[in-house]
Amino acid sequence: MTDFMSGKVPVVGAGLRPSLLKRELNKTLRIMKLAALLLFAAVMQVSAKGLAQEKITLAMTNVSLDKVFDQIEAQTGFVFIYKNGTVKDKRVSINVSNASLTQTLDICLKGQALSYQIVGKSVAIKTEKGGAKAPGVGEAPPYIDVRGRVVNEKGDPVEGVTVTVKGSTTKTLTDKNGEFSLATIDKDATLVFTHVSMESFELKVSGRTEIAISLKARIRELSDVVVSVNTGYQEIPKERATGSFVKVDNTLLNRSVSTNILNRLEGVTSGLLFNRNVSAVNNPSGLDISIS
Repeated sequence: MTDFMSGKVPVVGAGLRPSLLKRELNKTLRIMKLAALLLFAAVMQVSAKGLAQEKITLAMTNVSLDKVFDQIEAQTGFVFIYKNGTVKDKRVSINVSNASLTQTLDICLKGQALSYQIVGKSVAIKTEKGGAKAPGVGEAPPYIDVRGRVVNEKGDPVEGVTVTVKGSTTKTLTDKNGEFSLATIDKDATLVFTHVSMESFELKVSGRTEIAISLKARIRELSDVVVSVNTGYQEIPKERATGSFVKVDNTLLNRSVSTNILNRLEGVTSGLLFNRNVSAVNNPSGLDISIS
């Protein structure tokens, strides 16, 4: 009832006791929780009904795998995602009636080294780990760039080493730091290292892009010394030479001790004469040598 004298309007519930107000609030909360539970149950039922309706019927013999995927897409609305190389040259025969999506996919991909993953309304097809790979998928590139350094047995860089790709004309030289580089060579190529003072060496790349090589010094044997005699007109072996001649070796040269090599030659062989009575005007050394 409105209090016309004061103009005040009574507040609803203002006259309720606290215990009654609390019961009314609890009742309202229970109703809201029940409504939320019924809504969730209804959504789950619709979802389950949708999945239950995805029944697939197929009767296909020796067809490509992508054609089977097209038929499944048409019947279920699911979209398949895959690379062309993944299903290339793969064929299958399948005969199912009112089968679920997972049952159909298990039959399709059996023995194909493929697996699937369902995400929402999409089906991702991928190669199984450890299974056969499609051509060009996950393979290492056939050509690589190779860099390296060549050192000797002491660890010093060797300049001028020829690095050749065996069986081809591709080659390069090491720089002053012993470093080299070869671009776009086969990952299984064999490199040949050659140098005038080093032993040749071969190394298979085996996919490596950085290599280090240590070369050994080449040891050459000296050929036999051939003693010949120069007569002034021709050079002949000593066996064919007539007359007298002497070979000055280390033993003869060390018979006398002197810092002057000419003094050490004097008197070691006949036919070699030293004339020291020479005028210094025409010969500053004061020595005349003659061979008879």
